[in-house]
Amino acid sequence: MDHCRECNSSIAPSETACVSCGSAVRPKDDGGGVAGKLLLISRIAFILSAIMTVASLVFSATPPFWKCAVAMVVTTFVKSSAEQMVEKKKD
Repeated sequence: MDHCRECNSSIAPSETACVSCGSAVRPKDDGGGVAGKLLLISRIAFILSAIMTVASLVFSATPPFWKCAVAMVVTTFVKSSAEQMVEKKKD
């Protein structure tokens, strides 16, 4: 379920305008420029760091758990920032 960018109320996928505030609903896409590519890279880095964090608990040939966990937290912030950057470019 999507949310309105103006008032953060829930919007059904079939709606073209927000019921609460009346603002038009803009389509969501990842963008095609540098911001979209940065978003794709940050998502891949997040997934890889999450896999490495789990693997560090099981295998001894991986980096220590705390390093993997820190990397996962950092990539979470980077992914969130990239998503916000792509969203702001659409506006």
